[in-house]
Amino acid sequence: MKIGKWFALLVILIVASNYVFAEENKEGDIRKKEEKREKTNKKYDKHKLREKSEFVVDSSKEMLKPPKDKEIKGNYTIAKAPPKGKLKICPDLNPEYFGDLAGRSDAYMICWANWAYMARSDDNRFYCSVSNHRGNNCQIHLYEYNHGRNLFHKVLDIDELLGWTETSYTDGKVHGHMGIMPDGTLWGATH
Repeated sequence: MKIGKWFALLVILIVASNYVFAEENKEGDIRKKEEKREKTNKKYDKHKLREKSEFVVDSSKEMLKPPKDKEIKGNYTIAKAPPKGKLKICPDLNPEYFGDLAGRSDAYMICWANWAYMARSDDNRFYCSVSNHRGNNCQIHLYEYNHGRNLFHKVLDIDELLGWTETSYTDGKVHGHMGIMPDGTLWGATH
């Protein structure tokens, strides 16, 4: 499998981790936005990913249909067979919704997301970080995807490693490149 397909798979994994509205929150509207996001997730989670811990493979012919509401210009060919998408929600994203921040004016852009590039090891394992971008009580998780073992799991809880507490004001995300040095050391940066 070419690297481009691996990267596409990892993007699907991260995007599937949360259907995110990463917009600025005004005081008092966080609970309403989170309730709306939960309803949207339930409506569009056709594979019930939020209820499963194993991978779900989708190779629906629906992927081959051009969008009805948007004209596609230029010459193109539609594939004869749909691609296989391997999907899984990132584990341990708790809380999934942030209604507890209602009335907090310092809570902006609250969501679980990946802000950093993914890193690939020489043995084709991929690493990414996912965080909830809270100012206080932030959580940052580091994940590994190992295609050979069909495994996607959390390998490090960064907030736990750094001793952050519920009242710690934190960086909130890994916000830059991640990479792997020749000796196998994984590095990342935040701001």
